[in-house]
Formats: sequence, structure tokens, C-alpha cells
Amino acid sequence: MSFSTGLPLNQVVTEGTGLAFVAFPNVFNAMGLIGYILGPLFFLCLFFAGITSAISLVEPISASITEKLNMSRKEAVTYICIIGFLISIIYSTAYGSSILEIFDGFLNKFGLLLTMIIECIIFGWIYGLDKLLVKINEGSKIKLGNWWKFIIKFFIPFVVGILWIKGNIDTFTNSNLIQIIIQLILLIVLILIPIILTKLPSKSKDY
Repeated sequence: MSFSTGLPLNQVVTEGTGLAFVAFPNVFNAMGLIGYILGPLFFLCLFFAGITSAISLVEPISASITEKLNMSRKEAVTYICIIGFLISIIYSTAYGSSILEIFDGFLNKFGLLLTMIIECIIFGWIYGLDKLLVKINEGSKIKLGNWWKFIIKFFIPFVVGILWIKGNIDTFTNSNLIQIIIQLILLIVLILIPIILTKLPSKSKDY
């Protein structure tokens, strides 16, 4: 595409929705006949990637709500999907693409990496890796040892922590006022919702 259009590579390739729905279709068109095979296969893979990602997002919170609030799985999944649907309507507005890019960039650079660091701290330092190690090695042909504990406790938090700090500096320094406000709202929501769900009284005796 870069050669055919005479544009530099960084101007041809974008990220996010622009990469998937603008750049790639142009690439497939430039491929000729093979593009008619690769194009549908690519978007079929993208469809299944979206479905499986949605399931992976819904299942953990629905399981937690089901256990804590003594709610049926069907009810929990229904409420979560309705809330998700109402939020996703924002993306269908005139500013939806811009908002999606802000959400996507912030959650990838802030939320996911921070979650990874917190998980390593919880399992490595609070819960205790020795308890996990016994269970993992019971059903595994490859036995994990001290090197794995070092990776979880020190290596991953250090490396991901650097990426997290750098990503947040880039996100906030390269954002305008509206983008910063949206990101701060997202930050508040990401902090408040887990606190609210944690503080809710449990309706299950076994929770």
C-alpha cells in the first residue's frame, strides 16, 4: 500500500478501528484475487475474536455477582449485557469512533496493564505462590519452580510497571482537555464500581 500510494508507512497504517476497517480492506483490495479469500477469513476471525473477548469479559463478573448476590446466572448475564449494550450505544453516535479510540487506548494502556500488576502482587505477595504452585504442579507435566515465582513476583511487575508508566505519560501528555476529562471519568468509574460491588452485602451464606 505504501508503494502503490506513494505515502510513508506511518501515514498508511493507523491503529484501532482504522486499522481493521480502513487499512486492511484497502490491503485486501490491493492483493487482487487472493484478497477475496483472505478478506472474509480475516473478518471471520475478527468476529470470533470479538465474541470470545466479550464472553471473557462477561463471565468473571457474572460469576461473582451470581455467587455474592445469590442471583441466577441467567439474570446476572442479562443485567450485565443490558448495561453493556446501553454503554455501547455511545459508539454509534457521530463521535462514537473518537470516543472508542479514547476508551480503547486508556483501557489498554491503563486498565489491563494495571490489572496484570495487581494480580501479580495479590498472587505473588498476598495470597502466596506456594499454594498455587502445589495445585498447578499436581495437574501439569511441566513442573514450575523458583524461576516461575521470580517471574511472577519481580520480573512481570517490573517490566509491565515500566510499560504502564510510559503508556500513561504518553496518553495524558498527547491528549487534549476533552480526552483527559473522559480518561479521568473512566479512572473514577474503574475505582468506584469495584468498591461498590465489594461493599454490597452478600445475600449468599456460602460467599
